[in-house]
Amino acid sequence: MRHYKCRLLLLFRIRSKEVLRT
Repeated sequence: MRHYKCRLLLLFRIRSKEVLRT
């Protein structure tokens, strides 16, 4: 389950970067 959280965080960070870029 820990891996799941890490992956979620990574996805969230990528989404945040995309939103910031927009």
